[in-house]
Amino acid sequence: MGIETKTIGQLIDELCTTSQKCFRAQDDKDYENAQQLNRRRCDLIRAIDKMSGQGENSPTWKTY
Repeated sequence: MGIETKTIGQLIDELCTTSQKCFRAQDDKDYENAQQLNRRRCDLIRAIDKMSGQGENSPTWKTY
């Protein structure tokens, strides 16, 4: 099921899972997998923001 066909609840659930997997991959120094998971995380954040009407305010890059 693609992002565009999921409900906001499904997107949030997948975002939580993806964030945990990304954290573990970074902790395990599996940087290639961490980068893939981070890209997915950013896609999910953008989709959630778009569904909630906040698509213009979706910072998915580091601001520090």
